[in-house]
Amino acid sequence: MSGPKYKYNLKYYFGVLDTCFPEHKRYEEGGGKGKLTEENYKQVLNCLRHEAGMNGVRMPIFCHGVKPEEYTDFYKEVYRYLREDLKMYIYATGLTLGHNMGREYRFSEEGSWLEDSESFAAWYAEYINYFEPDFLSPFKESGCSFEKQAEVVEFIKAKVKPGCKTKILGPDTQHVKQVVKHVEKNGAKYHELYDIITTHSADSDFTATAENHRAAVEYAASHGKACWNTENPSFWLPGKQPAQGKEREDGEGLPGIKVVSKDWSSGILLDISKTVLSLIMKEF
Repeated sequence: MSGPKYKYNLKYYFGVLDTCFPEHKRYEEGGGKGKLTEENYKQVLNCLRHEAGMNGVRMPIFCHGVKPEEYTDFYKEVYRYLREDLKMYIYATGLTLGHNMGREYRFSEEGSWLEDSESFAAWYAEYINYFEPDFLSPFKESGCSFEKQAEVVEFIKAKVKPGCKTKILGPDTQHVKQVVKHVEKNGAKYHELYDIITTHSADSDFTATAENHRAAVEYAASHGKACWNTENPSFWLPGKQPAQGKEREDGEGLPGIKVVSKDWSSGILLDISKTVLSLIMKEF
């Protein structure tokens, strides 16, 4: 897929549209996060592509029970416009999963997805078979064990159509240091499970240091895999604490997205992208 050429090691540069759809529980919140509508979606997406220079977008997957063919015409049009007109990569993940997975994503009154890995995997496999995203992450800060991750991913791989080209990403764990610990503990098994290893630097991640980023990327590379940071706070600027923009107590600021992309990560995703176009459009 053709697209922008970036400085440094960066090859994939994603924005986020999760909260821009009315199905998201934060859709009505203020703070400049914005909404996608039939009137503005082309302008917004064109801005991400041509002004911010992004070559991909994270799209939400609606709650279990909504069949892909039942998605709204508007969702399908946004998807079509991104892929066909703007030639952007599609990165899909469950809508507002995170720490709510066991509470909000129930398949019955009696149990959650944690007790039904096959149904959870089927939800994703149906989406893959219908929309064929370039990338899909089954877990977004789920906190579940490697064994549970492996069970779900293997079910997904068994249920997708032959010749499926969607790459499976994971674990999307907070924080960077935790991902380093997981890959060190599980070794090659971890890299056999995922096509790309992913970390999250949200929620005051003081472990998002140069040392930990380097360790995660180098360990993935030793197994022939890339390592991306798939949720960076948009305002994570060099030398600042990610969530509130405060200095580290020891005075040693975090490296920031520019340094991470320059020296290590080939994939960066900026959370809540639309609020910071003026800050990032010239960064890469």
